[in-house]
Amino acid sequence: DPDVAKIERATDRIKYGDGRTYVPDLIVTRQDGSRVVEEIKPEYQLDDPTVLAKAAAARAYYAERGIEYR
Repeated sequence: DPDVAKIERATDRIKYGDGRTYVPDLIVTRQDGSRVVEEIKPEYQLDDPTVLAKAAAARAYYAERGIEYR
């Protein structure tokens, strides 16, 4: 994708559940400087309660920072 300037491992430690932490997979920086955080999971894990809890926490964390999470 020519819009992608850089792909890096994410390093943010996000709290979820009862004090656990999780680190998303990737941060993609676009040519315009905007960023999107990507979490990569196989389809069979998408309904897993732990995966859903992590995703909800990450969405809230990044929304507060103006960063897209998907």
